[in-house]
Amino acid sequence: ADTLGRRARVAALICDAHEDAALSLAALRTHNASGAVEAWRLPAADHEARFKQYKALAYAFRRAEADPSVRWAVWANDHTFLVAENLACYLKTLSTTAPVYAGMRMWGPCCGLFNSGAAGFAVNRPALQLLTSRWRELAGTDDDEKCNPEKPKAHIATCLARLDRRAVPVDTRDHGAERFLTYGPVRLATGAVDNWLVKKKENMVPPEPFARDGSVVSSHVVSFHYVAAPEHRLLHSLLHGERPLLARDDAAEALGARWPEGREQLGGYAHPWPRKRPDNSAKVLALLRR
Repeated sequence: ADTLGRRARVAALICDAHEDAALSLAALRTHNASGAVEAWRLPAADHEARFKQYKALAYAFRRAEADPSVRWAVWANDHTFLVAENLACYLKTLSTTAPVYAGMRMWGPCCGLFNSGAAGFAVNRPALQLLTSRWRELAGTDDDEKCNPEKPKAHIATCLARLDRRAVPVDTRDHGAERFLTYGPVRLATGAVDNWLVKKKENMVPPEPFARDGSVVSSHVVSFHYVAAPEHRLLHSLLHGERPLLARDDAAEALGARWPEGREQLGGYAHPWPRKRPDNSAKVLALLRR
């Protein structure tokens, strides 16, 4: 609400049946005085385990498509950091008439070529209309395991590919560097990337290499993942208002003093500022300065 909500229309899916629902609603009341973030109450029937989000996605995309002013919908996690300006600029380069499904593409046994939900992905209005039209046709049926929200193997990638051969994940890279990322800046700059991601990129045809250093991040980056609230606010501040800090001679020391640390502030997957490794600290700073 006090970062991305100032620059984009945001809807937060909250399921009343979830154990964290009250906490989420309280956080919105605290930080959402402007009303920038809409609370969309996800029905309990559409809430599933964290890696099974298709039913929740279908609920959200139906609501988005029902609003004629929505030209693009972006699906992301609550700890995905989006650079709204770069996202908007990039989407302007894509088709508004053919269906588009854009994000960080990779290959997996679940569904072949797909976009990471962690990094966030965008679909345009023609893609939304394809999906919602098919979901209306499937309502109350047990048909179509690739598209039906009631089927356990259904996935947006397989559904869109079935509906229109143009609606496969597009190459969103910027001269080989990724715009949409599944890690935060510290892990990317220092090469702390899990093998599963490298393999999912290598398994594509043709393979797309994923560098284990800051060169993998585009200067026009759209998203980072595993960015909890304290780091989210710091990155937002560096983009809007505190950018001169990055040019200071003592920038690494200043950022090291302010960077969140510990599981409570960073979450379970992000890494802290590498204070004890000046070489790695310089790598993270170089990435942020781009």
